[in-house]
Order: sequence, then C-alpha cells, then structure tokens
Amino acid sequence: MNCFSLLILLLTSEASAESDVGLGVVLGYPTGFTLKTEKISSVHLGYAFSLAGSSIQSNIDHWFYTSELSKDSTLYVGGGVAVGAFFSPTTLSLDLGARVPVGIQYYPKQDIELFAEAAPTFSIFPQSAIGVSPALGVRFHFSPK
Repeated sequence: MNCFSLLILLLTSEASAESDVGLGVVLGYPTGFTLKTEKISSVHLGYAFSLAGSSIQSNIDHWFYTSELSKDSTLYVGGGVAVGAFFSPTTLSLDLGARVPVGIQYYPKQDIELFAEAAPTFSIFPQSAIGVSPALGVRFHFSPK
C-alpha cells in the first residue's frame, strides 16, 4: 500500500466515524475518484486521485469559505495542494503546486451531490507555471448512523 492510499484510508476511517463522507467520480484534471469529508462543520476536505496512462495525480483541498446560494446549492472557495508523478521506463518526474478551487455544489437529492469547479493552479516544482484545472463530478454521501 502506498503512502497516498494509507493517508486516504486513515482520513476516511476517522471521518466516517463522526461525519458525512461523499465518494464519487470527477471528470477534469485529474479525472478519477473523489472523496469529501465534513468532519467539522464549515471545514471541508476534498480528495481527487487519478491513474491516467503513465501518471498519477492527486489534489487535497481545504474549503475555507462557503456560501449558501439556495437551499440545495452552495458556493465554495478553498486552497490546496496538487501533486503529480509522471513516469516512463527510464525516468520519474514529480510535480508540486498550489491550487485555489472555486466551485458550486448542488444536491438534487439529500445524498447526491453534483459539483463544478475551476481551480487556478500554481506549479512550484520542478518549474513555475500557472494554469486552471476544471472539474465536473458527482458524489454519493454516506452519513453516520
């Protein structure tokens, strides 16, 4: 088990004992799986993980601002870290950057979340770059009993 999988397992098991957990899929950058925990109200952690060809990318975000737009939708703004590993038969390169996710989440039903976000990204290592990571996704929520 790699370090990222262990981190997800620990955070999920701790969060699921006390709070809502959302699992789903995300299309964008990265395309893959998403996990959201709401361990403390107004604190949101989101994870996205993708295996695409010869690379692995992941994001970990903390939403520090949320605003209710309607009874079923919320605007959020956060900060986070983006990590990528790109490999070929002879090389391995790592990327590290910061991101600022801005998005809207909509709950058509209590346990189903649809979301859209754009995250300005700032690559720091190995070279500086600026970009935007768009994402669309769905999460299914499981509340504690």
